[in-house]
Amino acid sequence: MKVGDLVKVIYDGSTGLVIGIEQGVKSIEECDFGDTAWVYLHTGESFRADKLEVISTALTDEQLDNVVGGMSPQKFSNWRAEKLNEGQ
Repeated sequence: MKVGDLVKVIYDGSTGLVIGIEQGVKSIEECDFGDTAWVYLHTGESFRADKLEVISTALTDEQLDNVVGGMSPQKFSNWRAEKLNEGQ
């Protein structure tokens, strides 16, 4: 897992883009404390690495169209609900 990876939260299925890893390491594999390191997502949330699963190390053009930074938690929640409902 490294900065830029698309990840899924194991216990709820939500997704996010990794924007940082504890102590500024470039990847979990390079980190001495591995799965216990904190991983920071573009949503403003942070999780221990063992609670995340890498979905993709490269985003498709379609996925890049959906990357939005600087949203408030409420605005992100509304955006997420709209995107999830598009497929129904």
